[in-house]
Amino acid sequence: MNLPNSVYGWPVMLASELSGRRARRVNFAGSAVVVFKTSEGSVAALDDRCPHRSAPLSLGKITSEGLQCPYHGWTFNQSGVCTRVPGLAKPCSKSALVNHYRISLHSGMLWLNASSAGQPKSAFTDASNLDSMYFQSKVNAEMADVLENFLDGFHTHFVHAGWLRKDVNRQRIRAVRTIYEHRAEIQYEGESKQNGWFSRLFEPDRGTS
Repeated sequence: MNLPNSVYGWPVMLASELSGRRARRVNFAGSAVVVFKTSEGSVAALDDRCPHRSAPLSLGKITSEGLQCPYHGWTFNQSGVCTRVPGLAKPCSKSALVNHYRISLHSGMLWLNASSAGQPKSAFTDASNLDSMYFQSKVNAEMADVLENFLDGFHTHFVHAGWLRKDVNRQRIRAVRTIYEHRAEIQYEGESKQNGWFSRLFEPDRGTS
């Protein structure tokens, strides 16, 4: 999948999933990327492949010098520069040997961007006055199909009958669609009475979503 090369990032994981002791492998635009915290506490992202023998860096460990490859100990800092090659008598190259990504924290998630300049920002507007929830699931589907599923509210009366909505006591609601440069937003108003079990339990008085 080709993502736009812009100031906006792409969410790849919850920030709470990343510990300071272990690197994580994520999929970004069809490529394997390793996300890790440096010993100083900053978050970095590199291609998940050591340039030496192609071992996955996500299986390595984090040291004071960077992320250490599990195969021969080559170590890389957050810019992809090799800081240590065990057994090498001469100094390491000062050029980046591993591609690095822009990464930033917004709305509790880590965002990546393919460009290496600056910091990516979230395409979301300020959500401080909204209730938010996150959940994760692995599905065997194209991104367009997943997005269409979440935007299609009419299937919930049947596929998730009784959980989210029922095919009785339907309400007329107002949907306002806004198209931005790098995102689309739909605001639903007027769905005040919830008749699904999950909806009644967690959001009995929904105003706007």
